[in-house]
Order: sequence, then C-alpha cells, then structure tokens
Amino acid sequence: MMNPVPTAYSKDTIQTVFYPWATQLLYSDEVPEEESYYPVWGLSEMQQAGVKALI
Repeated sequence: MMNPVPTAYSKDTIQTVFYPWATQLLYSDEVPEEESYYPVWGLSEMQQAGVKALI
C-alpha cells in the first residue's frame, strides 16, 4: 500500500491579475475607410495590477 508523504515544500505561486479596460471612441483616421461612416468604439487596456493570492 502506498503512503503519500510530502518530501519537499515549495512556495505558493498562485496569483490573481486584474485587467481594467476602457472603451473610447476612435477618430475616423484610425478606422478602416469602409467603417468610418459609423461610430467605432475601441477597447484599450488601462493598467495591469498583479495581486498575490492570500491562500
């Protein structure tokens, strides 16, 4: 019969990462010509904040 016993311990590497996003109206020169007649919203990343898990 097998008896599982931990032989080595390592530091926990679990992390949580938050990605806040923002939308913004794009200017007509940033949009392909066939889509420039309509309002086009772009998605942009504002920041990245890493938070370690409290486990």
